[in-house]
Amino acid sequence: MLGALWVFMPRGVPLRWAGGLLFLPLVLPVRDAPAQGGFQLWTLDVGQGLAVLVRTEHHALVYDAGARFPSDFDMGEVAVLPSLHALGIRQLDLLVASHADNDHSGGIPSVAAEYPGAERYSGEPERLTLPMKPCVPGQSWSWDGVVVSVLPSGGPGGQANDRSCVLLVEGSGGRALLTADITSRIEPTVVAAIPPGPPMVLSVPHHGSRTSSSSALLAGTKPMLALISSGWRNRFRHPHPLVVKRYEDADIPWLNTATSGAIEVVFPPDAPPHVAARWRQRQTRYWRE
Repeated sequence: MLGALWVFMPRGVPLRWAGGLLFLPLVLPVRDAPAQGGFQLWTLDVGQGLAVLVRTEHHALVYDAGARFPSDFDMGEVAVLPSLHALGIRQLDLLVASHADNDHSGGIPSVAAEYPGAERYSGEPERLTLPMKPCVPGQSWSWDGVVVSVLPSGGPGGQANDRSCVLLVEGSGGRALLTADITSRIEPTVVAAIPPGPPMVLSVPHHGSRTSSSSALLAGTKPMLALISSGWRNRFRHPHPLVVKRYEDADIPWLNTATSGAIEVVFPPDAPPHVAARWRQRQTRYWRE
C-alpha cells in the first residue's frame, strides 16, 4: 500500500521521507502548553522548503508552510496541518508567508483555509493570490509574556529573497530569529535592529545557501543553536559546505531537518533554550514496534 502511494510523490521528495508523513499525526508527541513567558518552536520537515510553528501558552503562529507541487501535493496539507492537529492547535493567531517563493508560500492557502481566523502577513503580499497584509518593521504581537516583532529587511522593488518578512520571537529565557531567505546583503540591516537579550536560536537563512549566513550575521546574533531546513540530497546541495564550516568555525552547533526530521526547541521562561525532540532520532519505526 505504502509503496503504491510513494510512486506519486513529487520530484525531489525522497521516498523514505515522504512515507513518514502519512503517519505523522499518529506519532507526533503531544506537548503541554508552554508556561507564561516561554514558547515552543517546531521546525517542521517539509523537504526543500520551510515551515515553522511557534506556540505560546495560549497562542500560535505558523511561519511559512512549505511547497505546493504541480501534482497538487501540498506540504501545508500533508505536513503542516497534521502537525498542528496532532499538537492540539485549535486556534491559529498569525499566519506568515515570509515571501512568495513556492517553497515557503505554497502550503499557505491550505493552512489559511483550515484556520480562517488567523491574521495573514507577508513580505511580498502583492505576489500572492491569497490576500495578505504587508509585514511592516516595528509591528509586534504580545502573547503570554512572549513578544513577536517584525524586523527591517528588504523593501518593495528589492530582490524577493531579501523582502522576506523577518520575525524575532522573544521570551523571558530565550529568543528565536526567523529569517526565511534573506541574503548577506540584508543581514546587517537585520542585525542592527536586534536589541541585547537572552540566548538566541537562529533559523538559518535560505536553507544554508552560500549567499547567506554571513560572518556579520553570526557575530551579530551569536546564536547558541542554528536550525537548517533543507531537503534530503536536494538539488541545490544546501547547506553549502562553506556555510557549514562558517558555523562550525564559530562553534555554533547546528541541526538540519534533512537528517534530524522535525526539530522541537523549547524556550523555558527561566532557563536557556534546549532541543526537546529530533524526529528521526527519537521515533521508533512503526514496523518494528
